[in-house]
Amino acid sequence: GDGKTKINVGSFTTMFYWGWTNVDIADLSAWASGNGYAYVRTDATKGLPFQTGTVDLLFMHHVLEHFDYAAGLNLLRELRRIVKRDGAMRIAVPDLKFLISKYEPIEEQDMWSSLSEFGEINDGCEQAPTDAMRLHSILQGSDHRAFYDRETLFHQLDQAGWVASEASFRSTKVERVKQILKETSEMSFGGVSLFVDAVPKLG
Repeated sequence: GDGKTKINVGSFTTMFYWGWTNVDIADLSAWASGNGYAYVRTDATKGLPFQTGTVDLLFMHHVLEHFDYAAGLNLLRELRRIVKRDGAMRIAVPDLKFLISKYEPIEEQDMWSSLSEFGEINDGCEQAPTDAMRLHSILQGSDHRAFYDRETLFHQLDQAGWVASEASFRSTKVERVKQILKETSEMSFGGVSLFVDAVPKLG
């Protein structure tokens, strides 16, 4: 580590070294200790076990959509509470606008559609015979409870006390986020991911 406090929120088994603390509700202690990761088990809906204004960097990759909008807003506010004034956060969620743009009902005799290329995202999408079923499986797969486009994510961040910035896969306009990209890994899922960076509102 480098002395900074860095939190990977909702890590599951995608954990990081370089001083990152990986946080998840699942019991991953054995996995983490067996692979040398720093890990804290916690239920984010009940608050995060970090003091106010003590965290430098936050990373949350395909996690926010597992909370409904109200709970997601509360989580973003909790992240705002723990972040330092000069801290930063990187978020990725499924991109609703992108997925809707790929929805193209096809004739029965056709064997291919735009959403067919995302079959590896989950079993439901791979096995679905129509685009409507594929879209449903992608959006609601793995217990997704909220859908985000750029406008909705920016709105939630603003309400939670963050200033949002457009980003893209492995690219950022925010200088503070460059360290996050250097020390973490991301998945774009063939363009399905919407990336947004955020810094705390001041004042």
